[in-house]
Amino acid sequence: RCVSVDVVRHPNQIVREVLGQQDLPPLAAPRDGDLWRPSCGLPRVISVVAMLPHTVGLADYVPTESNESERSDLGLSVVSLHVIENSTMELLTSDAPSASLELLRVFARRRQECPAGEKYSSGLLKAVATCTNVQDLNLSYAMSALVDQYNGTPALISQSGRLRRDPSDNFEWLEISFDVRLWSIAARSALYSLRDNTKEAVVQVGMVIQGTEDEELPERLFALCRVHHLDFERTPALIKEDAAILPSSKPPTNPIVQDFF
Repeated sequence: RCVSVDVVRHPNQIVREVLGQQDLPPLAAPRDGDLWRPSCGLPRVISVVAMLPHTVGLADYVPTESNESERSDLGLSVVSLHVIENSTMELLTSDAPSASLELLRVFARRRQECPAGEKYSSGLLKAVATCTNVQDLNLSYAMSALVDQYNGTPALISQSGRLRRDPSDNFEWLEISFDVRLWSIAARSALYSLRDNTKEAVVQVGMVIQGTEDEELPERLFALCRVHHLDFERTPALIKEDAAILPSSKPPTNPIVQDFF
């Protein structure tokens, strides 16, 4: 279940890491009656951090974290927090657990190797964004056709993605982040063109692990949330430089960090 969605911005860098930097909010804390156990192979908490651009210029993008301060586009981050449901645990421990859960469990535990350019392998991560009120956006004919074509179409997360895990033996949390600022110029331009329309939009966003074999289907969404009326200028909360939501310079532990292929 989704317990929170926040839209944040920092004056000097993009917000890319959340879990492990501060305590979980009360809504994400363990509860009496929870069936989750560390041995189940899935994290109890999943965070998704989507980093969105403010501009579309190629010169604004330097694909290395060490050069973050050199970017003129520090963007904004949509951070959602999700907690595993007891119904998911019951399905996971049933005599016939779903293939999609097994794909997620494998994905969460180890990297899926995939040759460059191979888009049709099982175990790859995809993001799915669906605007549920397109008819209310007063789009031009050209933009309406573009949105209809791509609305709800999965986007493969490759070099723009990172995976961080709880470094403890409990494997309590998993954080998935992806940087849309590193996507193609066409994708960024389309998003930029829709900035005024997102103020009226209701967008449902979810993640999915790709399945390609018959026994791995159907694919199922996880970490699903809804973002209402995103104003790129007014919605983001400005994070202070010393806020705990940002990575500390000397964290008490070093979470396992892994690039998607």
